Parts: sequence; structure tokens; C-alpha cells
Amino acid sequence: MSLIGAIPTITWIPITMVLVSSLFYGAVFIIAFGVWYAVSLATMSGIRNIDPAYYDVAKVLGSNEKQLITKVTLPMAMPNIFAGLTQGMSTACTALIVAEMIGVESGLGWYVTWQRNWAQYAKMYASIVIICLLFISVKFVVDRISRYVLRWQEGRM
Repeated sequence: MSLIGAIPTITWIPITMVLVSSLFYGAVFIIAFGVWYAVSLATMSGIRNIDPAYYDVAKVLGSNEKQLITKVTLPMAMPNIFAGLTQGMSTACTALIVAEMIGVESGLGWYVTWQRNWAQYAKMYASIVIICLLFISVKFVVDRISRYVLRWQEGRM
């Protein structure tokens, strides 16, 4: 898994565009792969770092397997899951823009490339500002959800 993760997500775009006949589905695959990898890696790390004492205490208190997952594993791994989501969303936004610049004939990435080719630099920079605002908005939404879900955690207020 670390071998696949060592390769930046955007380097998979040309290969995917060739293998998947639809440019749209190729872009969707790249975005989903980028998010999946970041979230799954962070989730596995979060689960591995849970102190076994939490499981022991829950078992002593009579928790079954389902309760161990919902009351111990998921809450304790949630900070890492949201860290993975933040990283995944950043990767997804970058992959989306690059995929639009390379092979899709619509979207802000394509529009930036088109404006550059026609030397309409004011519109190109305006599009780049819009892309930055979209990135900031996505990060803000993920941070707000994280803050709400992890409100029990110290120092998150």
C-alpha cells in the first residue's frame, strides 16, 4: 500500500485517461482514489494507535464486538480519520483541477488553460482566485464538521 501511496495522485491521471474510455469517469476515479488512499491510511494509523487498555476497560464493562467498534474504535480513530479527510480533500481538489487541465473539456481547470492559450490573463487569474476560494471553502467545511464531531476532544474549541 505504501508503494502506491508513494506515487503522487496526479501522475495516475494520464494512465487512467487511457485505460478508462470516458474522461469524466477517469477523473472521478482519480479523485476517489486520492481521497480513499488518504482516508484509509489515516484510519489504519488511528486504529493501530488506540491504547489496548480502552478495549480492556470496555470488555470489563460488558461491551460486545459492535459496541467496541462504535464506542471505542470509531471515536478514538476519528481525529485521524478527519486528518485523512482533510488531506484527501486537498488531493481531490488538486487532482480535479489537473484532470480538467489535461483531458476534460469543461471545468475551471480547463477554463484556466483555455484562457492562457488565448492570452486572456485577467480571466485566467480570476479563475485561479475562484479555484483558491473553492479550496478554502472545502477546507472550511471539513474543519467545521471535524470541530462538531470532535467537540469532546480537548483543545478543539
